[in-house]
Amino acid sequence: MRIPTRASLTLVPLAAIGVIGATAVAVRFLADSGWEILAALVAATVFAATMFLLPVGWLPAAAVVAFAVVPNRLVPSESIFNALPPISLILAIWVFRRLVLGQSPPTGGLPAPTTPPALRIGTWIAAAAFLAWSLLTAVRSEYSDTGFSWLSSLTVGMLLPLLVPDARAEARTLRSTWLVVGLVAGAYAAVEVVLQGSPVWGTLYDALGYGSSQHWSVYRAEVSFGHPLFAAAFLTPAALLGIGSWLASGRTWHLVAGLVAAVGVVATVSRGAILAVALGAGLALVLALTVIPRRPSRRVAQLTALAVVGGIGVLNFPALTARMDSLDAVRSSQARDIATEVTMRAAANAGWLGSGPGTSGISGREIYDVVIENSLFQLLISVGVPGLALFLALIGLLLLTAARRGDVASAAALAGYVIAITGFNAIDAVRALHLMLGLLLILTLHGAPAPRLHRPPLFPRSPQETRFEIAPGPSRLLSRS
Repeated sequence: MRIPTRASLTLVPLAAIGVIGATAVAVRFLADSGWEILAALVAATVFAATMFLLPVGWLPAAAVVAFAVVPNRLVPSESIFNALPPISLILAIWVFRRLVLGQSPPTGGLPAPTTPPALRIGTWIAAAAFLAWSLLTAVRSEYSDTGFSWLSSLTVGMLLPLLVPDARAEARTLRSTWLVVGLVAGAYAAVEVVLQGSPVWGTLYDALGYGSSQHWSVYRAEVSFGHPLFAAAFLTPAALLGIGSWLASGRTWHLVAGLVAAVGVVATVSRGAILAVALGAGLALVLALTVIPRRPSRRVAQLTALAVVGGIGVLNFPALTARMDSLDAVRSSQARDIATEVTMRAAANAGWLGSGPGTSGISGREIYDVVIENSLFQLLISVGVPGLALFLALIGLLLLTAARRGDVASAAALAGYVIAITGFNAIDAVRALHLMLGLLLILTLHGAPAPRLHRPPLFPRSPQETRFEIAPGPSRLLSRS
């Protein structure tokens, strides 16, 4: 049997992404339902075949590539795809292959698992409790169909990876892939700002008859994600993975990848995501000085200097300063103030127990027609105080697990992502982003620990040195080399 080469295995997912993208276009633009069904079947067949041909350890990384490459506005999101986002299904297939088919990637040369059992069990309990409470609120909700649909998406995208007991190999490949994809996406975002347009995806959308989504006072980079906030949500953890990995390992290309992704975040002109990168980098600095055995004091000082210079540059970035002084910013701030009041009233109307998963928009509009641009506020309305507390407990346990292992990068990336989505209506309204939580869960639970400190002995012994010991019994010397 001929074993596929690395090149052929790389071309397979790229070809599949192309076929799936073309099929998605066909599904959207062919009027005859028979052609739509045929196109969907072709896409499903190619997708399934690709996901079962790829090495199982590559699938989470393939999800990152697909999420970044396939244009978001062409990915189906209606009907069943609202409950099962297509790219999130990659994680479902990965879990199926790992648990049902018993396929496992090689783990030779990887550090042994170091997560304390108590933390792992606590994470499972928090996830199970959150899922159980959300199911309960869905059952008692007036909009139970919406609740079950939202829960399906969150379970597949975020919670299923918890079932895989050892994903160290996947975490290593996922981190490297996310760094590379973040580097490319960040560079593309910078090019967008320079050109004031998207040369690849913008051209594609124009060719397919989509109008531009740009309606702000300044140009905001979108990359392939269809909205600046979605792009910022993807690039924020990429930036922090690079920065955190460099703090722990000292590899220069990790820092370069992280900084370019951070430039991409700035290019989206998303104030919440820029703040998330800053706070995530601050967390990485604190963790680097407290949980890494070999404290990287020099790199901490270098990153601090870079942060000061970068902060000055960001505050003087023309697009950001123009947006902060624009009518868009004033209206956004006013809408957020109104949304805060609406959130409290909607949560109180549900007895602070939740109106049902995924229903924050419905419940909020019953009070005032405003978008709840805060994912945590959305959870407060939809799953109530208990659900929000359990969700935050789960996030906290994941952060603690990564920190306990010395994985600065994964902890900073998860914290940054949660802060970034707090700035817009991601968790209820943009179900495709549930996948990011699942990928970050894999990294925080299974990522590589920080390099251990190996101290040489004070007086090293040469291999030729002979040591004498007194053996028990009759007095005699034993020579031991």
